Amino acid sequence: MTPPSNSRNDTLLVLSMSAIFAFSGSLHAEQVSVLVSPSENFTIVNTGASTPGSTSVSVIYSSAALTTGHRLKISVKASGPNFTSSKGDGIPANKVSWTVSSASGGSASAGTLSSSSWTQVFLSNTNPTSGSIALNFNLGAPGSESKAGTQTMQLDWQFSSQ
Repeated sequence: MTPPSNSRNDTLLVLSMSAIFAFSGSLHAEQVSVLVSPSENFTIVNTGASTPGSTSVSVIYSSAALTTGHRLKISVKASGPNFTSSKGDGIPANKVSWTVSSASGGSASAGTLSSSSWTQVFLSNTNPTSGSIALNFNLGAPGSESKAGTQTMQLDWQFSSQ
């Protein structure tokens, strides 16, 4: 049996993540320890359907020492408008979205990835000491123009006090 024309069994996309650290609005010494899952993978079987990520992505913070009355805001942004591919144009960053599977120490938000602006993922309770979020990433249908192979994208994480 011949697979449908919109099917690709050998397309692997790798979404790699890195953290950047930024504080805003305070001249006081503030600090927090952060651990972010290092990567997420999407194995595309059908380019006409969305694909869930392979694992839940965790962001854990601890030992937070922020200015009294402040909250920790966690945001994410794609480092570029598309996945990077050696075979032409990559899949657009805005095909990546996430839902929240759990959150502690504040409230998390579902969203869609952007390369032009930071998207808030989490806002802690006031005067946090620790907390965590678990996100489930999803890649929207990339379309039949996607080529088999590995594509990568770096995510930048922003941690700010407000």
